[in-house]
Amino acid sequence: MHIPFFPFARPLAPKVASLVLALAAAGLAATFSVGAQAAHFELVGGSISGSLLAQADAGGTAPISFGGAIDDLSGTDTLLGLGGGDLTQALGAGSSTHTWAREAQLALQPDPSSLSFLAGGSTGWAFNAPGALAGAWESAGLSLQGSLRIAADGEALGTLVRLTLQGQATHLFSSTLAGATDLPSLDLQILDADSQVLAGWQGLAMGGNDSFTTQFTARVGDVLGFQLTSQNQLLVEAQDLSGLNAGLDATTQLSGTLAVTAVPEPQTWALLASGLLAVGTLARRRQ
Repeated sequence: MHIPFFPFARPLAPKVASLVLALAAAGLAATFSVGAQAAHFELVGGSISGSLLAQADAGGTAPISFGGAIDDLSGTDTLLGLGGGDLTQALGAGSSTHTWAREAQLALQPDPSSLSFLAGGSTGWAFNAPGALAGAWESAGLSLQGSLRIAADGEALGTLVRLTLQGQATHLFSSTLAGATDLPSLDLQILDADSQVLAGWQGLAMGGNDSFTTQFTARVGDVLGFQLTSQNQLLVEAQDLSGLNAGLDATTQLSGTLAVTAVPEPQTWALLASGLLAVGTLARRRQ
């Protein structure tokens, strides 16, 4: 014999209760299955370029100048650019040691509905130059230009999809040199076929950090432009080093992901609503 929890409760008949639960399960399953049927990215093409130039002047002698370039090592599923160097040169009566590294990457993940990106690098500069330093500077930049296609996983061309762009940016700077600064500049843009900006982020102050998340929509079959640039302007003022070792370290990095998911159709939301309503009705009847 069935004994209700409350004396005045009227439980649903078994067949009706089963029907209600089935309706609820169908609504929830339909909603969650949308994410499993998301489209995916294909890397259509792209390139990476960049360079670094630097100069230091001890005064009274010719300044030293040097630089380097970013190598484009891109492949089928990844855009990759790398550059770096380590150089010690005579500077006045002492020396200058400059170390740098830069990297940019856009890569499909094992789950191709998501891709990762990063750009940035580091500089270390040490001076062992007794006497005056007349000044020093470094200018570095890199640019990543990519094309992405939103490919179907069974959806028809033109099906609406949602894209989520998220990332983190950080700049670290330390120096024992007076009046040294490093000004970072980061710019990320997602463009449509008409070069209109769909989403993006830019900025970062010296010594700062930031994070961002933004969503926008596109359609299956669209080809999107992915543009990412990173620049640094490093300056060291004239000063007396007094024969001591002095230097600086600067690091800039932007990294994140871009993911594509399906947008539930109106009938899917209606089915979910009916499922939740059924669950609520059943819960009230069982009280």
